[in-house]
Amino acid sequence: MKKFVLLAALFLLNGCALNQLFLSDEIDRVNIVKYTPYVKEHKAYFTRTQLKPVLGGKKYLFVYSPKKEDLSILLRKGNTYLLYSFTRPNTKVRKFTASSGKSLRYALRKAGYSPVKDLTKLGFVIHTGLRRYKNVKTLMVDVKDYRPLKKRYEEAIRTYDAGKVSGIDTYLPKKMISNYFTKYLNRAQTPEQKEALHKIASKLKLGIRKEVDETTQIEPLFPYYLHHASIEEIDKYLKDPKTKETLSDGEYKLLEHRLNTLQKKRLLEEGSLETLIAEYKKNQDPEFKKHILTRIKQLQEN
Repeated sequence: MKKFVLLAALFLLNGCALNQLFLSDEIDRVNIVKYTPYVKEHKAYFTRTQLKPVLGGKKYLFVYSPKKEDLSILLRKGNTYLLYSFTRPNTKVRKFTASSGKSLRYALRKAGYSPVKDLTKLGFVIHTGLRRYKNVKTLMVDVKDYRPLKKRYEEAIRTYDAGKVSGIDTYLPKKMISNYFTKYLNRAQTPEQKEALHKIASKLKLGIRKEVDETTQIEPLFPYYLHHASIEEIDKYLKDPKTKETLSDGEYKLLEHRLNTLQKKRLLEEGSLETLIAEYKKNQDPEFKKHILTRIKQLQEN
């Protein structure tokens, strides 16, 4: 008991909260959040004060092993690289060293892993963020594994059998299946095959439309919103809670940027002089100033 009190006092003197004594089973390990036949979710909180850049200045790197079907995150503490598995959370953390980016890539390749750019394509939805967890500064990583559900839908689509997914209510992000669905929709020849895919599309909430060249596409898709959608359509799409699960963080930010750009363009073109002046007072944007001076000049000429 005296030993415990002394240890607690040392933690408090060093500015650490008492509850940090009990975080060994919660921090720097992958924990199971949800486990169903179709979707698995794992979450981890990694102490970020100790993290060093892995590659390209980033303090974490997602890597995947096709052979092991394993998604892991690579972190670095000091000169040691740590590999935490998110698909096999009970696997022992793998440790290795590397003196350069080249040797790190070689070590990963030797272990059967390679960096992943499009996690959604593999069947994962990832959310990361800086969090303070029980007074500890951490990197939060949340991984939703949709691979079993994705595989089930792919089988139903490939065999044109809507019955394989008729009893499934679990949501599957559209981006994970849209290209696969389109491929088999364009291959469908019989009315029965097309009817089956229409039923599957209904479950996936995929709209189907015909192009001028008679090829079939599904919408809405990310490229449509990025290049063709109106302000109202993009705004509605971004406000949909499911959109963040459908898109990667980069895609979501791109759409936010496009929405802001379109809104700014509309305001510059259609806003009153008073509105532009009020907006310029807030943002000090030179483009607004330019439009204001042009408007004033036009008024003087008239």
